Order: sequence, then C-alpha cells, then structure tokens
Amino acid sequence: MTIQEIRDFLTENKETDEVKGFLAELIPEQKITSDIVKPFLETQDGKLLVQPLIDKRITDAIKTFKEGHFDKEVKAQVAAEILKINPQITPEQK
Repeated sequence: MTIQEIRDFLTENKETDEVKGFLAELIPEQKITSDIVKPFLETQDGKLLVQPLIDKRITDAIKTFKEGHFDKEVKAQVAAEILKINPQITPEQK
C-alpha cells in the first residue's frame, strides 16, 4: 500500500469514527498556553482577530462612563445655563 492510497482512504473515510480516532492519536491536542498564542497575536491575522474585541470593551467602558458621570454633569451644566439666562422669579419678587 502506498502513501497516496492511504491518503485517499483517509480522505474518503474522514467522517467515520474509526478514522477520526486514528487521526486524533496521530495529532494529540496541544495544551493552549500563552507561549503558543502570543506569537500568533503579534501577527497581522492575530491583531485582526483581537482588535474588534478590544474595541468593544473600550466602547462599553465609554458608554458606562457617560451613563454614570457625563450625562449628569452635562444636564447640570445645561440647567445652570438655563437658570442664568432665564432666572425663575417668584411672584413676590416681581
């Protein structure tokens, strides 16, 4: 049996449990560590994969800040400006 015949057999039967088990024995799963992942993340493909996740986290952080601080500050400043322009005068003051 030649290598090509073996390849053809494996390709034709790649969905069977027997072939899947045999290939899994040949190529054991590698434990994922930072040493394995870091070189990939430094490539252009790695940056393209991770950048949307980073952008989403930053967008969420800005949104949280605006909801917690920025909106209240802006509303208070707008209210103060409105009172400067149009002070509320009570009937007694008129």
